[in-house]
Amino acid sequence: MNQRNLGKLVNILVFGETGNGKSTLANHLLGYDAFKVSDDVKAETKVTFGRQGKGDSSDLFVIDTPGLQDTEGADKEHMIQLVQYVKNHKELNAIIVVFNYQQMRFPYNIQTMLKLFCNIFPMKAVGKHIGLVFTNSFTKRGVLTGDQKLAKTSKVLPEFRRVIKEASGSDLPNNIPTAFVDMDPEEGIDENGKIDLERLKTWASFLPNLNVEEIKEPEPDVKIETQDFTEMRIEGENIIKTIIKKEREVFCQLDGSISYGEWKEKERKEQILINPEIEKIRKLNLDKEEAFKTIQEKQKKKIEELQKANDEMRQKQHQEFIDLVNANRKTEEQMKMFMAALTSNRQSQQKDNRNNDKDRREYLDKKLKRIKDNAGDCKEEKEGECSVGKNDFKAGIIEEDDDHLVKEETLDKADSVFIAEDWKFARNQTATFEKTLTDKTIVGWKLISNHDDGKGGFWKRNSRVLGTSSYSFTVSSFKTRGCNWKLRIWSVPNSVPFNIDKDDVFL
Repeated sequence: MNQRNLGKLVNILVFGETGNGKSTLANHLLGYDAFKVSDDVKAETKVTFGRQGKGDSSDLFVIDTPGLQDTEGADKEHMIQLVQYVKNHKELNAIIVVFNYQQMRFPYNIQTMLKLFCNIFPMKAVGKHIGLVFTNSFTKRGVLTGDQKLAKTSKVLPEFRRVIKEASGSDLPNNIPTAFVDMDPEEGIDENGKIDLERLKTWASFLPNLNVEEIKEPEPDVKIETQDFTEMRIEGENIIKTIIKKEREVFCQLDGSISYGEWKEKERKEQILINPEIEKIRKLNLDKEEAFKTIQEKQKKKIEELQKANDEMRQKQHQEFIDLVNANRKTEEQMKMFMAALTSNRQSQQKDNRNNDKDRREYLDKKLKRIKDNAGDCKEEKEGECSVGKNDFKAGIIEEDDDHLVKEETLDKADSVFIAEDWKFARNQTATFEKTLTDKTIVGWKLISNHDDGKGGFWKRNSRVLGTSSYSFTVSSFKTRGCNWKLRIWSVPNSVPFNIDKDDVFL
């Protein structure tokens, strides 16, 4: 290991982002807790100040600086205080920039402060006095490998060189001193980090002092910008041209950015010009007035013509109205005569209709009585059996010329009962068809069976159906695969329906 250049005090300035371990690094360099360390990302160092080391580090004087972007607007105050401190201290050998190894990208705050730093330290030799330290240099697997260190420097150094080149116009040396440390305020620093820091101390001990007198105060250059502004206004028939001379301050910041103050009026001059447009406007207004008069005269003449035509139209409409009233009066007299004749004919027709309605009622009453009597006199089968095939059992009277009175009623699904729909049934099945009709008399019925083998089934009428208003049939199947039944009923109303036409009655 190279030995440090003993016999002289080595001054090192440390700066970087807040929370990256600047103060902890400074304490390790000095060999004791010279600076207060924070456990979180909030900055403990509020001003720039330095401490001399102890023991093996007694030849070192480390200057700690506030972290970048501590508070909004505080960086400028920090840089002013930093410059004053360094100038008063008068000696500076090395500048160490602290990075966080865990950061994936080159920090924007570092870029901004490096540009400001290069403006404050304008000496061309400053690049040879800059070293880098990566804190928090560890991975999940522990100590960094050489490839990991090379990968980090290959990513950071080009960007670092670019920023310095753009800000100062000078190139950094190829062999920038670099250290990777994993340090803890209580547990100390890793062994590899100690070796890297010893190399960094040795490098700094052989550097000459920077000329701190060349350090600029971090105040922007102020220039005055002058510009003429023109305002135009019209007063009567004249144009007033005003030339206003204004000034503003231009601030050239140390980081190369430019800002501007507000414009302030310094001088004002007015010129009176003849307005060539006034005469044109006056002539244009006269032409418009003449055109407006011409239009008014034409409109007045047109209104008079329309008024005359309107009067003639009113006279014509009045005469047509009188003619229409006379025609309506004549039509009303004719209508009265027609209505009188129509009323007489209607009274005569109503009398004939009353006579016909009486005859129709008597005819229908007799016809209903005959149908009901015939139904009551008919014999009905009481029971029977079905054999192979489809059997029909029926009774009652159904006259074709009585279709307007006799109505057929077929059982719906709620009334239908189908025996042994499941072909697996192997026992007797029985069901009853029964219902009471409202204001109707049954004049015919028909029972239909459909079975699947020779054993068939049987049926039974439980009471008289013809001539009554209700029916009740019991049907069953023997021990067969199945036997289906269906019932149809014909009935007549107990009173003559009003919707039967006269022509239907006397067919």
